[in-house]
Amino acid sequence: MADTIVDFLANTILSRSIFGLSLESPSSAFDKIFGADSYVEDMNKHKTTMRRDYGLIETGFTREGPGEWRCFSLIISVHRLRWDITLPQIISSKIHNIPSTIRFSDLEASVANRGEELALSGPQFHDFQNFTAGSGARIAVIAEDFDELLLEGCVWNIQL
Repeated sequence: MADTIVDFLANTILSRSIFGLSLESPSSAFDKIFGADSYVEDMNKHKTTMRRDYGLIETGFTREGPGEWRCFSLIISVHRLRWDITLPQIISSKIHNIPSTIRFSDLEASVANRGEELALSGPQFHDFQNFTAGSGARIAVIAEDFDELLLEGCVWNIQL
């Protein structure tokens, strides 16, 4: 049976990785997991950093040498579920019936069921609250209604 999206996100927060990919993983490892042609890529003008957008997942890489890139930013853009985005095949094959929003209370409960807590942390703004897991992963939660779908208490993103 497939995990729910909330279980997937909780496991990702606690492991600080997605299917074994984490900060410092090479771009070639992302190609193996997500596919070498399943993203939009932006490179800075000096060709020292690049961003890859896989729809639900956004990554940042820094050049380590000729053709070598290391991940320095790994974000699950949970708020994008409200649009009809293309999920990476590895996710859509394992998780079905994905809702358009994820309630923080559901995610917090799933993390707690695994013996961990999410602590309020960092700067708090009128529109977002930030939480941190023991792993160091950070969760941004909407603090006031954004639109008809993204309401107070919905997860905005998860930064691994």
